[in-house]
This record gives sequence, structure tokens and C-alpha cells, in this order.
Amino acid sequence: MPETRDMKTVKWVDAKGKTRVYEPTKRKERIRQGKYSDANDYRNTEAYIQSENYKKTNRETIKSDIDKLLPEAKSYEDLLFLLRRNGYIIKDKKVNGDWLKYITYKTASQESGTRDYKLGEDYTRENLTARIKNKIRDIIAGYEMNLQKNTDTVFNTVLIKPEQIQSDQARSESNESDKIPYNIDEINDKYRIINDKNKGITFEKIPRGEVEQYIINDVKKLHDNIQQIYDNQKDTLQPEKPEPVLNNRRSQYYLDRINANLKTLKFVEEKHIHSFEQINSVVTALYEKKKQAQSELTKIKNTLEKAGETVIAINTMNQIKDRIKKQQQTNGYKKEEIDAEGEFLKNYEDNLRKQNLGEREKQEKFVLNYNRFHASYEKLAESLTAVNEQIREYDDCVRTLNYIDKENSKKYTAEVQEYYDIKTRQERD
Repeated sequence: MPETRDMKTVKWVDAKGKTRVYEPTKRKERIRQGKYSDANDYRNTEAYIQSENYKKTNRETIKSDIDKLLPEAKSYEDLLFLLRRNGYIIKDKKVNGDWLKYITYKTASQESGTRDYKLGEDYTRENLTARIKNKIRDIIAGYEMNLQKNTDTVFNTVLIKPEQIQSDQARSESNESDKIPYNIDEINDKYRIINDKNKGITFEKIPRGEVEQYIINDVKKLHDNIQQIYDNQKDTLQPEKPEPVLNNRRSQYYLDRINANLKTLKFVEEKHIHSFEQINSVVTALYEKKKQAQSELTKIKNTLEKAGETVIAINTMNQIKDRIKKQQQTNGYKKEEIDAEGEFLKNYEDNLRKQNLGEREKQEKFVLNYNRFHASYEKLAESLTAVNEQIREYDDCVRTLNYIDKENSKKYTAEVQEYYDIKTRQERD
């Protein structure tokens, strides 16, 4: 434009890296430098400073509440539900169900909400979702580690570890045979023996199903492969430098496979799985149970979200009543303050009457029902987590059987494909 053509503009980069252009004046230069020395500048007013401190306090409160509830959350939506239960009003989705660009949190004491990007990068929807997933992944990893540590004694004795391989000299000194000292050969593929004194069972033979036999045969095959590697390498050992023999990638692959197979064998025995058709039937039933639980959770959640604002209103109204009562008992109370509180109280009471909750008994009953619904929600959420964990265990089982199948007779190729087809259909629906 003609009036700006001769203007001497200055370019500068703000804290967010964005290039700004302005005509320099003393006031703008002070603003750019963050110096608000002008006594008439609104940034120097007490009201502005209090407002900024108030906003900062709200942001810290929201971040603290999120951090406290994050360990309990099973998903991002579950985190929002937990915040709502603690009195938050949250704007998260559009009418059509799509996520808003920014999630807005509002505590009970705030007049206006705080958008998530103002809390920092760690508190955006995407990053909070990632933090929850990482937390769940760590829990699962810990579960697997504990499962490995707590494996029954029988399985601990047959798990193969490279450091258990001894040199020829060490074997001769301990008067042991050249065979690798594992009792894998003692695992019977026709039956298993139960010896549980706690249950009063001293000795009982249980016939093995076809899946157990399939796993055991592969374990013994892999064990023979390791024995062959040992036999081929033992003559090259130096007596003065005894060291593990099985230190190549092929050997480690066999070791990992045997450990995975034995873990799956333990799972198959505990679940009394005799055929692959049984696995597919159980997983189908688990997905139906999961679908039903998710449907019920959605219904309860919607009910709780609608009732949550009413519960907040009841609690806030009771707090106002308590404050008025304390003010009236204090010497030198100000009538203006009580009148202002009384106006807020009247608004809450009018709104509750419109919902047919004017009487105290009805309000208490409403809150009680809300708490009962929430207890049902938590119990159902725990059940859903348990079902998901069971599905994950069956996934691990089928993954191991698929490995065995690909390197052997391909006995279960059709059943494995059917398993993954079931998962695809159920997760799509």
C-alpha cells in the first residue's frame, strides 16, 4: 500500500520460531524485548499480573491431576473419564464424534477452560495416548518377566541357557557324560504327571492332547539340533580355556525357540487345550465377551458423563452452603459477601429443582446411584482388561504354533489362518 511503502520495517523471530515484521517504535521495541516499563501499559497492572498467575496456577493444577491419574488410565478416553469424575468439564469431541483439534480442560474453580497445547507438548492428546500405551507395554513386559521367573521347577530344569554348556575338560572332571545335561528327553509326549501335595494329588497321569504332542516333538527336534552342534564342536575345545560352545546365531535361535515352546506348553497344559479347534472356539467366545463388555461400558460411561455435571452441581451447592454457614459464624462478616454467595446458591438450587432434585434426600440418592454406576464401570473395565490379557496369551500361543508349523509338517496351516481370520472379523466389527 502507498502509505506503507516507505515504512522502515524490522524482522525478528519470536520464541516459537515464527518470523515477525513490524515498524519500530519505542513501545513495540519494549514489547519485543519483554520490557513493559511504561506505567500506563496494562501488563504492569496488578489485575494483569494476578490474571497471569491465576492461569499459571490452573495449568499446573491440570498437569498435576493428569500425572496423578495417568497410572490408572487404560486409554486416553479413560483418562478423560477419570478427570470428569474428579470434577472436570472437558470439551473433547465434535457432534459427529471426531476429536477436536484442541482438548479443553476446565476445573471446578475455573471460569474459562485451558486448552491442552498450553500445558506443554507432553500433555497433548497424541502424546498422552503414547504415554498410556508405553505404560501398558511396560506392565506387559513386567508380567512376562515375572512369568518367566515364576515358571514351575520342571520347566526351569529344561530351559536351555548357553552358559550351561560345559567344556570337555569340565565334563570329565565332574564325571558327567558327553550329553547336554537337560532332562528334555524325560518329557513324555503321551502323558504328563501331576504331583500336587496342596491339592492332595500325589500321582496322576493325564493323557496329552495333539497340540501338546506337537510342541514336545518340536522341542525334542530342536534339542537334537543343539546336541548335534555340540558334538561337532566339542573336539575343537581347548582344555586350558573352557568356554561355552553354543555361541553362534543358529544355536541361539534354537535356544530361543525351545524356551518359547516350553512357555507355550505350560500355557496349553494350564488351559487344558487338546486341539487347535478348541483354541479358535475359545478365542471366538472371548471376542464376544469383549464386545459385550465394551458395549456395556459405553452405555455406563455415557450415563455417568451426563450425570457427572449434576453431581458437580450438588457438591458445589453444598460447598456454598458450608461457606455461608462459616461466614455467618465469624465475627465481622460482610453481608455483601454472603449475599453474593446466596445468589450463586439460588442458581444451583433452581437448576436442581428443574431436574426434580430439589430435596436433599433426592440429591443424596442421585449421588449414591452415581457412585454405584461408577463402581460397576470400574469392575467391568477390569473384566475387559482380563479378557484382553487372555486374548494376548492365545495370540502368543498361536504365534509359537505357527513357527513350529512353518518349519515342520504345516499341520495347522488352515487352523492358523482361521484364527487370524476370526481376529480380523471381530476387530473390524
